[in-house]
Amino acid sequence: MRRDDLQELLLKYPTIAMKILSEFSRRLGDTEKQAASIATEKVETRVAMYLAETLDRYGKDGVVSLTMKKKDLAAHLGTTPETISRKLLELEEAGIIKALPKNRIRVLNLDELLLI
Repeated sequence: MRRDDLQELLLKYPTIAMKILSEFSRRLGDTEKQAASIATEKVETRVAMYLAETLDRYGKDGVVSLTMKKKDLAAHLGTTPETISRKLLELEEAGIIKALPKNRIRVLNLDELLLI
C-alpha cells in the first residue's frame, strides 16, 4: 500500500488510525519491557518469563508452542541457543516443565516458574 493511500484511508476512518496507534503502543511497551529484562534479569528469569507470557497469551491446557527456532528465541532473550537448551533442561529436571514433541512445552508448575 502506498503512503498516500494509507494516509487517505486513515483520514477517512480515524478509528483505524487509533487501532494502529494502539497496536504500535503495545508493541513499543513490549519492546521496552524486553530491553529492560535483558539488561537486568538472569537468563533463567528471562526464559521463565517468556514461557509464562507465551502461556498466558497463546497457551492451551498448560501447553506452550515454541514457534521460533532456538537461535531466534535466544536472540529474542539476549542469550545463546545452547543456554536456552540448558535452561529448558534445568526447568524440566526441576519438574517445572515437560518437553513435548513438535517444539511444545507443558508447564507443570506455573507458580514455581513465576518464582524463578
